[in-house]
Amino acid sequence: MAIHPLSLIALAWFAAVLSRLTKNGDVYGLNYDLFQPDGSLYHAYTLYLQGNSWSDSARLVNEFFQSQIGISYLGQTITPVVQNVIFSRPLFSILSFPFVLLLGQYGMLAIPALSYLVVVISLYLVGKKVGRPYLAALLFFTLTLSTSVNRWMVSDLTDGLLVALISVIYILILYSRLKTPLIALISLALLTRPSGPLLVALLLPFAFAYRRVSIYLGIAISVFGTLTLAFVSPEAAGTQTSGDYTVYQRIQDFALHAVKVFVVEFGQLFVMDRILFVFIILSIATALLTWRSVYSQSFLALFVACFAMGAWNGALGVNFRYQLPIIFASAIVILTHFGEIETRARRLLQIRNRKTKQVA
Repeated sequence: MAIHPLSLIALAWFAAVLSRLTKNGDVYGLNYDLFQPDGSLYHAYTLYLQGNSWSDSARLVNEFFQSQIGISYLGQTITPVVQNVIFSRPLFSILSFPFVLLLGQYGMLAIPALSYLVVVISLYLVGKKVGRPYLAALLFFTLTLSTSVNRWMVSDLTDGLLVALISVIYILILYSRLKTPLIALISLALLTRPSGPLLVALLLPFAFAYRRVSIYLGIAISVFGTLTLAFVSPEAAGTQTSGDYTVYQRIQDFALHAVKVFVVEFGQLFVMDRILFVFIILSIATALLTWRSVYSQSFLALFVACFAMGAWNGALGVNFRYQLPIIFASAIVILTHFGEIETRARRLLQIRNRKTKQVA
């Protein structure tokens, strides 16, 4: 009796989360802790939502981090500028609120783990739609072997939640459910972290292909959300005109940073996470070979947008964190075009066999 592919995927998810919870810390000088520097801000905001002052929230977070990882990242309070940045991305803390009430600050890991599960189910639905559910299970199992994917999907950060929302957006498009849920998910993604350019890149190929009002509206909301963030919280959007690393400096450095981010991120993957390196390279090659496909176009556009945002942030060597939203699009490209991959691989094998016979 064959095991249902969804069961295989669920087991892979459980094993990935369990291994991440039990094995973490510093690895080769990189911070693989469950509790990250940026995460401390989300902890503080969640505690603030519970009625604590910012000073008490910072103190409680520092005490918790000291007890768990031996280091704290916050000052005695949260400055107004930082508060403004946190207010621009409230969804993670709001969703974590009930789990923190039940589990304490360990509850900040609940939404990331559940987001990983959403990605699991979404990938299965793609595999079911294209008639390759077991391939979907294999692809997800492969992703769970990636140290980079597990590192960022199961940490007290917004990355896993954003990947989950993007995966559900793809599902809605694949299953032609494009009305209210799509707009709602786009709005939620904008409240997770600055993601407007990613959403525009994801949706634009589908807008040209399907010409649906809901997709046009989703793009408009993404643009509006990005512009609003630029004015309401310039520090979050990287559009500040004074202080550290202004918008003018970002524009000047953008081209150089884009090259650096591409080289450093793929260099890190090649050295430390070759599973994800091969996975992404296979996705890029497949997308380029099938570039007329709307899913390939969406993946390539999202790929460029992720690296562009990484270059705009100017952060180097973050182990593919800012590029994590492309993993679901990568899997879709492989799933929807696996037939083309098989055909081309078979042709290459035939050519190789012919050359071998000619030499013999």
